[in-house]
Amino acid sequence: GMWAGLAMTVPWGLGTDYGSRWEGADHGTAAKMRSFDFNPNLAWKLTDKLTVGAGVSIQYVAASLKMGRYGGLVGTEYKADSIDWGFNVGAMWEPADNLRFGISYRSEVKHHTEGFFAVRTPDGNELKADATLDVSGPAWAMATAAWDVSDLLSLYATFRWTDWSSFTELDFKVGPATVGNIPNHWRDTYLGSVGADYRMNDRWTIRGGIGYETTPIDNPHYRTSVIPDADRWWFAVGSTYKFSDRLQTDVSMAWLHGVHERSLYKTDGSELGRYDKLDAYLFGFQLVYAF
Repeated sequence: GMWAGLAMTVPWGLGTDYGSRWEGADHGTAAKMRSFDFNPNLAWKLTDKLTVGAGVSIQYVAASLKMGRYGGLVGTEYKADSIDWGFNVGAMWEPADNLRFGISYRSEVKHHTEGFFAVRTPDGNELKADATLDVSGPAWAMATAAWDVSDLLSLYATFRWTDWSSFTELDFKVGPATVGNIPNHWRDTYLGSVGADYRMNDRWTIRGGIGYETTPIDNPHYRTSVIPDADRWWFAVGSTYKFSDRLQTDVSMAWLHGVHERSLYKTDGSELGRYDKLDAYLFGFQLVYAF
């Protein structure tokens, strides 16, 4: 058999704003990144136990970044957007009716963003020029397992690798000249998680899970205020409600709790300060219709 599907997701994003007059302004004063992924897919059941699938990701990204010296006397801003594409493939093996194993791979999506680079001078003037920035959404690979323990309970496990080491630096270019550079020197990250579904009745399912993910920041001296990342725990809960055999809604909430090293450093190597908390809260809603 063959199936067709369409996923519309927000694969990643961020938003930080410290104001232009804080002491670490040379690390960044504000950043915003929004993404949207339009992903049609096809799946084929090759045998009773093996199913494979593939799809194309058409991805839109809009980003802005502001940096400046302490006091906001001099600052820079880059703002741009881009549309590009990648692909995804996967397979699922069912050795038993209640046991499934899956693998998947999503390619890197390379964005060549085009926008403007603005410089604010000490006398209050602002100079603008067309600029470009190359940035990539990283590739990742994932392995999953699902076990339907009973008609009421299912258990899950996931392991994911993400190719953040490809994100070495950000170069802002006006023509052939580099006018701004942010070094990252990131490393690949790993996520491990376990979770469970409990079916309250034929229509309503509740779920929860816990995971641990490593940070891409290899050297903490390259941590920036606009991406103040650290190792983190994931705690998530959610629910599915089926209105019919074809239509269902999913809601979820996740708490990301940053742990371990989370200091910010000055350009001379001394410590500027330490984040007391690095927490994030994610909320999701999904509507699924099966044709």
